[in-house]
Amino acid sequence: MDEDTARAILIAAMREYRRRPYQALAAIVGQADLREVRAPDGTRYQLELQVLWDEKPGGPVRVLGAVDDGRLRAFWPLTTDFIRNPDGTLAGE
Repeated sequence: MDEDTARAILIAAMREYRRRPYQALAAIVGQADLREVRAPDGTRYQLELQVLWDEKPGGPVRVLGAVDDGRLRAFWPLTTDFIRNPDGTLAGE
């Protein structure tokens, strides 16, 4: 797996979710967004994005993202996450 390409795919997908307001994210808690993305070199990457309550329902939401190439790296995908608070702010920023 080309980590630079995989990271770019993951960052682009997470950017979509970072633009969403808290209410939109809270509305999709528990739903997995599974995608197959083809890189410019033709490699297929599996992308998974999920929104979960971080502490308790109605509190902050955590958005988790993972990407792999469906091979051995599927056991150790590249991952990232962020937390959006109910007031719309991002935790840690």
